[in-house]
Amino acid sequence: MNKLNRFLTYTFLIALLLISTLVEAQKGTGCKEDLVPKLSENRSWGYSDMMGQWIIEPIYSKVSPFVEGRAIVQRGILCGVIDCEGNVVLQCKYEKLTNFRDGKVWAMEKGLWGLIGAKGQVFQVPQYTEINPILNSSLAWVKRNNVWGLYNEEQLKFICQPQYKLAQVMSDEASLVQIDKTFGVVNHSNCNYLIPLEITKVKKIAPNDIVFEKNNLWGVFNNVGKTIINPEFDSISLKTDELIQVKKSGKYGLFSLRGKKITAPEFDEIGNFSGIYFIVKQNGKYGYCTRYGKTYIKPMYDEALPFKNKQA
Repeated sequence: MNKLNRFLTYTFLIALLLISTLVEAQKGTGCKEDLVPKLSENRSWGYSDMMGQWIIEPIYSKVSPFVEGRAIVQRGILCGVIDCEGNVVLQCKYEKLTNFRDGKVWAMEKGLWGLIGAKGQVFQVPQYTEINPILNSSLAWVKRNNVWGLYNEEQLKFICQPQYKLAQVMSDEASLVQIDKTFGVVNHSNCNYLIPLEITKVKKIAPNDIVFEKNNLWGVFNNVGKTIINPEFDSISLKTDELIQVKKSGKYGLFSLRGKKITAPEFDEIGNFSGIYFIVKQNGKYGYCTRYGKTYIKPMYDEALPFKNKQA
């Protein structure tokens, strides 16, 4: 293969790679042509193709990427929607708009949220003071008269009637809710309780784990509403990135974040992890155990320091 042929081959491969990358980046826009937001010299926004040529003239103060073949645009301080050809779908008269989902969008007018369709049809009149759409779903928590309910945009009905003082999304499957002074966990399919409304305190200790208090005892549940440590301990805290320390009747033990018991509550103290062992105190003496709960050195010393360079 001569130099010219090699050059043409490499050029073709690079072009093919660029095209595939651009197509991948534009997946989900719903437009036949790849459109990207572009700022003009007069500081107005429009859309261009991947070669930088204007497709939709820059007449907007702000724009968003296309989703489902529609994009949210702003003229002045009000928002509207256009399609891939630049045609106005919804006039710029709304204070805020969410992205389209299944042909519907939440829109704010006069400080209240309502649900409208792509042609302006009203599914929910503006009446909600706050909304919290759940990602990767057709569900949204909506707030009215200071209480939250879970609304299904596809079915156009409430899954959970507005009744909750608090509704905090934990995952695609479950939310933490509160009525009066007690908390519980509901699923998103039919609003049944995964954890009854009997929790008095909650505290997040890891990305997917929440400590809770019930009847003055502490346990742990995860972000899908599964109890991984039953509420039977006087206190619970995060010991390492992977381990939880529990306290019961003045003694300490360890559990994994998955709820597996590492050591029963049998130690007077559990020191910090040195990267190799925990210092543990039992019956007034110090020793060492592994992160898996196995005794490395039986508690027998009056004092002990962490291991360093394999020595202590």
